[in-house]
Amino acid sequence: MDKILVERINRIFNYQINNGSTVKKFIERIDEELILFKNISEKEKFLLMFCEKIKQERDEHEKTCDDPDYCKKSILLKESEYFVSQRLEENSFIHFKEMDFFSKEEKAVLNKKIDDLLFEVKILKMGQELIYNDLYTEFEDLKNLYFIGKKNWKQVFLGKLSEMVLSGVIDETISKKIIHLIKEQIPDIILLKI
Repeated sequence: MDKILVERINRIFNYQINNGSTVKKFIERIDEELILFKNISEKEKFLLMFCEKIKQERDEHEKTCDDPDYCKKSILLKESEYFVSQRLEENSFIHFKEMDFFSKEEKAVLNKKIDDLLFEVKILKMGQELIYNDLYTEFEDLKNLYFIGKKNWKQVFLGKLSEMVLSGVIDETISKKIIHLIKEQIPDIILLKI
């Protein structure tokens, strides 16, 4: 489902940006899209992902923009982000301003660290293919959850790991090794400033 949302967001976003849309038209298009969702959590996810897309695009654009205060694209992106965040707040989904999203660079670093951790676990698996496959699936799922913000992502990460240890998917010997690897590979997740 997330893949469909990402594709839809990219299509809407690219069309609006590349066709000289106004902020009003941009937001009207998002409002039209929201009507299609029957599930409140899907509306929230859509808005969060859309707002993250706008923020990432704005950050990228401002790196090369000569005058972001007067550039039409910069203004469109800033104002669109503001009005999308208003949609989140008015629907009482979250206090959007308190969200701390991952930057593109932070996502790349975390993806690399997760991949490194999975490689080390693969070496440790010692004939326990099920453990590696379960970890791989869970950690790959985490790579698709950056849109929920740093605090929520950290909680999901620690929750998934705890659940696997408590349910016995990971035994005590392997869990100690994994925890050691996590401390080496991903200390910034555990100490993530929230």
